[in-house]
Amino acid sequence: MEIQGIRRAQIRTYAPPAQAAAESQPAPKTDRLSLSQQAADFLRAQNEAFQEKLAQEAQRMREAQAEAESGKQELDAAEEGLKVMQRCQEIARRIMRGDKVPPEDERYLMENDPEGYKLTIACRKVKKDPKEWESVLKDDEPAEKSGDAEGTEETGAAAESGDTSGGTSGGDSAGGGGTASGGTE
Repeated sequence: MEIQGIRRAQIRTYAPPAQAAAESQPAPKTDRLSLSQQAADFLRAQNEAFQEKLAQEAQRMREAQAEAESGKQELDAAEEGLKVMQRCQEIARRIMRGDKVPPEDERYLMENDPEGYKLTIACRKVKKDPKEWESVLKDDEPAEKSGDAEGTEETGAAAESGDTSGGTSGGDSAGGGGTASGGTE
């Protein structure tokens, strides 16, 4: 009986080698390891998706910034074109009313709006006492005017003042007033 009890105790405590290995490492540890690996894979996938979204958003921001820059450049160019048109219209208005404008203003109109210049000259009125205007360009473009028109202003002013007053007056007493006023400038 004693031998049978010992034998039973040995059988109970003895386990085959596969079972012994399984009992030495608890099953939850292997499950935890596979769960941890699954969680790490899931987190990596989420991180990659997030990084892709960030890269796409950064690309969209760069594109939007580039569009804004090009839009700003277009806006600046359109604004400058509008300023040129406004100056030309003001000069043309003064000439058509029969008033006297500085030669550089007339030259500016001729260069920037040749068709408008032709129309202005054709439609100008004769005035006995023309008003003398300051340059429209003085307020807007001091650097441009002084940089490229200074040397040609004296020679061009005498020639153009004769042309302007001769066309405006038709050779009457107003023409004499135009040359006298041209000399006082």
